[in-house]
Amino acid sequence: MGSVSARGDERRIWGMTSGGRRWGVDTWMLEALPLEKAVQALDEAGIACLEYAYECFSRFEKDGTMRARIRELLDETSTCKIEPSQMHAPYGELDTQLASEDESVRSQGINRAGHWLEYANMLGVKVMVFHTAWDGVSCELPSTEQISRARDENLRAFKEIGQIATDVGVRVAVENRLEGTFGSRPLDLLEIVGVDPDVLGVCLDTGHANVNGLACGQFAREVNDSLVATHIHDNDGRSDQHLLPFMGNIDWDSLIGGLDVISYSGPLILEVPGSDRDEKLCLNRLRLTKELLSSGLMRNRRRA
Repeated sequence: MGSVSARGDERRIWGMTSGGRRWGVDTWMLEALPLEKAVQALDEAGIACLEYAYECFSRFEKDGTMRARIRELLDETSTCKIEPSQMHAPYGELDTQLASEDESVRSQGINRAGHWLEYANMLGVKVMVFHTAWDGVSCELPSTEQISRARDENLRAFKEIGQIATDVGVRVAVENRLEGTFGSRPLDLLEIVGVDPDVLGVCLDTGHANVNGLACGQFAREVNDSLVATHIHDNDGRSDQHLLPFMGNIDWDSLIGGLDVISYSGPLILEVPGSDRDEKLCLNRLRLTKELLSSGLMRNRRRA
């Protein structure tokens, strides 16, 4: 799949803004469709770029057919011009593997992360988004010992993942956690990516930041040029609802202003679900997304 900018397709008015901001959609929105149909639908809709959702590949990882499936996908979408800018790595189980005190389990996690970086490279993806290593213990105010352990787990894990990513040729973006623990705040992420800043960067998840009481625009300013990926969605500040912008209480003026201040030119990926069963619901959600982006509401926000 070629890049939109190389094609120069001016019809993608909701994908490319006058300021060079590129809007994209996570394939999670079209989960009920076969993946090749989802990519084709996004391409036909004029969306500039996409993120491949882990959910769309998980069954192929389980049955050992990932590489064959990727080759099929590339063949079936060879005429699409949409840019595959991001891919989401596995999460949940992988998070706990990377944080495990059992070295064999931790090694399995590192190896799994490496395989997914290779898959991203096969797909032509530029950035792979990872959650932080986390042992599953949720504490709003973790003890000094817990913070220290979580820091050490993440610095070690992402130093190794960064080395693999360098070899594979895919950049890694570490996403701010939803849980109010180490990895949820800008300084945590900057410490993690500091172990290998040439290949590691930050993914700002606006919904996660909002649940943790963090202003998204300020978050962007704090991570500054370490920001290499985004997950854009809204909520009411109490739970991770993955709503379209303006359906919650995030200050979008502040976010866009913060992105302007740091001159962020990477993609803005809407991470909003559709349905895993209902294709019509998915396509209606895509239609609503097109209307939102083409309306200018997310393209012409005032500077904060």
